[in-house]
Formats: sequence, structure tokens, C-alpha cells
Amino acid sequence: MIRNRLGPQKLAPINGVCALLAVLAFVAMWLVSPFDQAWVLWLHENRWPAFADFQDRSLFAGGALGGSDISLLFQVGCGLAFLGAVVSPSVRLRLGSARRAFCGLVFFSALYSGVVVQGLKFAWGRARPYIVFDDDLKLYSDWYEPGLHTLEMGRYVGSFPSGHSVSAAAFFALLYWHPLCRPHVPLQRFLQVLLFLAAVLFWLLMCLARPMTRDHFLTDCLASGVVGALSLVLVSRCMRQQEASSPVSVAWSFQARPLIRLFSVTFSVIVLVGVLRELFHTP
Repeated sequence: MIRNRLGPQKLAPINGVCALLAVLAFVAMWLVSPFDQAWVLWLHENRWPAFADFQDRSLFAGGALGGSDISLLFQVGCGLAFLGAVVSPSVRLRLGSARRAFCGLVFFSALYSGVVVQGLKFAWGRARPYIVFDDDLKLYSDWYEPGLHTLEMGRYVGSFPSGHSVSAAAFFALLYWHPLCRPHVPLQRFLQVLLFLAAVLFWLLMCLARPMTRDHFLTDCLASGVVGALSLVLVSRCMRQQEASSPVSVAWSFQARPLIRLFSVTFSVIVLVGVLRELFHTP
């Protein structure tokens, strides 16, 4: 006998942790906001050059191995494994339902957070710190205000939110490894907690590094935690669990319609924000 059960019912505690992390990051954005410019200047003046340069560069940008590549390779690896399981029955069998679901969660949340981040860079138009401090201080705007960096000035290099930092937040997905892949091995929960704490530390280090090179304000980086954590929550709600009578026989799958609806609604909202910002933009 097979019973269908929505994934969020099983993943509710994990989603709750991610939602709490998003709330904490959002609160931190408000607390840091009055000192956003001062933080960038202080971190830049007191930076550790080797650390800042390592976190800034990327193989995907034509440079050497950098800090963001660690999480990007994790996302790419999970994406290739998931897509391989979709097209190849042998890969699907070898990977297994639970690991396939975990890879799919990482893959779809990476795509979703990428849409949100790149869309907001266009739609919100916040100028990067090096543009503000080198060109015109009047271009500065708080993270909750539409930026003054217009399309003709190159808004694609918008500062809000940080792409490197949201990529680093991909490791938040490790919180889902135990309930998806090892639900009947309690001893691994302690290891899961350690991995999650390491993931948060990795993200925080990236959040500190990006202002050191004046590529982002600290609030841009904290916003990536909100985007990364909520992406996992929203994508996980598109999963469905098929639970057999045997407690060790659990299968997870993704539902196409909720995923399509999630992506399309989000994209439409971002486009609307961008259009409204262009219409009411004040130079």
C-alpha cells in the first residue's frame, strides 16, 4: 500500500530552522543598515588581502579557484547528478530516490535563488560600494530603497543582493540531508548539526569578505541568507513523499506544476518591480 504525503509535513521542522535563519538574517539587515557605509570602509581598510582575494575570484569568471567555487561546484555536481538521474535509468537506480531528491533540492533552489538574485540586481538597481565611493556618494541608497543606479549606467552590476554570498548559502541544504537520506539513522543527526554550523560559518565568512573588496555592502550579503534559506523552504514545498508500508522504503519526487508556478510568479513579481522602478525613477 502506497500513501502520498506532501513533503512539507515531513520537512516542516527543517523548513522551520531555515525560516528562522532567514528571519535572523533579515533582522540583522535592519540592525546593520545605519552603519552600512561605515562597515564597508572599515572592512576594506582592515582587510586581509589574501582572504578577500580568494573569496572574490572564481573559476567561472576566468580566474583561479576561489571561495565561491566551493559552493558552485557543489551546486553543479548536484545538478548534474539530478539531471543524469532524470535521463538515465541506470544513474537513477544507482543514485537512489533519497539522494536524487537531495540533489534536486540543491539544483532547483540554486536555480530559484539565481533568478531572485540576478532579477533583483536589475530591478532594484542598488549601486555597488566602489561606485558610490569612487564616483558619486549621491548614488548610495539603503537596501530597502530603490537604487539610483540607472540602466544606462550599467545596472547589471547592481549590489543588492550578493551573488557570491547566496551561492555560499547553498550549503544550508546540508540541513536536509538527514531527513531525506538518513531518516532512520539518529546517530548521524549530530554530524548533520555540525555540517550545518559549518555551512553557516562558510556563509558568514563570505559575507565579511565581499565588503572587503568594496563589491557589496554588508546588507547585500545578509540578504543572501534570506534568499538562500527561503529558496530551500519554497522549493522543498514542491516535493512529494511516497511512503510505503515498510519504514525504510521512502521515495521523494518533485511536482512540476508547483515548481513552474513558483518560478513564474517570482519572475513576474521581479519584472513588475523593475518596470515600476523605471517608471518612477528619480535621477
